[in-house]
Amino acid sequence: MAKKVVSKKQKIIKKVAYKIVNGLLILIVVIFALTALMSKFSIGGIKLFTVQSGSMEPVIKVGAMVLTKIEKSYNVGDIITYTRRDDPTKNITHRIVEKNNTGIDRYTTKGDANSAADVDVVLPTQIVGKVIFNISYVGYPIAFVRTPVGFVLLIIFPATLILYEEVSKIKKEIAIYLANRKIKKQNEKIN
Repeated sequence: MAKKVVSKKQKIIKKVAYKIVNGLLILIVVIFALTALMSKFSIGGIKLFTVQSGSMEPVIKVGAMVLTKIEKSYNVGDIITYTRRDDPTKNITHRIVEKNNTGIDRYTTKGDANSAADVDVVLPTQIVGKVIFNISYVGYPIAFVRTPVGFVLLIIFPATLILYEEVSKIKKEIAIYLANRKIKKQNEKIN
C-alpha cells in the first residue's frame, strides 16, 4: 500500500487555510456576541433591534436589524424606536409625523405602511433612539442568537471549539517544552 506523500507546500497551504477558517470562526462568534449584547443593552447610546412587523415597509422590512442612537431632539420625519407605555418591554419603530410642544415634547407616530397615525402619543421618556440605519433580514439571526438554542449553537458551541483548539495548542507547546528540557538535562549528564 502506497503512503500518501504530502509536500511542504501542501502543508503550508493547509496550515494557512486552517488559520483563515479559525480566524473567521472567531470573528463570527465575536460579531454574533456583540450584536446579541447590543440588542440587549444600550452601548454608548446605541442599541440594535429586530423589526417584527411590516408597519414600516418598504423602508424597513420585516426581520431587518435597525441600529438606533439616542439624540438630544427628534423631529418630524425621523424614524424612532420607542417603548410602549402599557408594556415597556415592547418596542415599536415608527416615523414621527407630528411634534407638539406644550411644555414637553409629544410625538405622533405612524408606520409608513399604516393608513392612520398611532393613537397614543410618544413622550421623550419612551424614546429609545433614532434609527440610524437598517439592514434587511439581518435581524433574523440576531433574534435567533437571543434564544437559548441560538445562543448555544452560535455562541457557546463555536466558543467551546475555539477554546478546545487553543488549549490543545498550549498542551502541545508544553509537551514540546518539557521534552526539550528533558533532552537538555540528559545532554548535561552525558557531558
